[in-house]
Amino acid sequence: QFQLYPNPTNENINLIVPQTLGYDYKIDIYDFVGRVIISIDNKYHRTFHSINLSSFETGYYKIVVKYNDGEIWNKSFLKN
Repeated sequence: QFQLYPNPTNENINLIVPQTLGYDYKIDIYDFVGRVIISIDNKYHRTFHSINLSSFETGYYKIVVKYNDGEIWNKSFLKN
């Protein structure tokens, strides 16, 4: 099960990806107009990611997990 917390957030957002997914996935964060703000390749084979958002403007964003170039999970979150 995917977990994303805290939501809303001020600085860091934490993402837990199920181990059953394996490690060959990518994480993208999009702003409210659909631009990719951060793209993370899981080159260190982690299932826990803490992403620093302190430089992000206040607003809504979407985090997307992709596997083999296909979207498998997404969730919106608020950066305060």
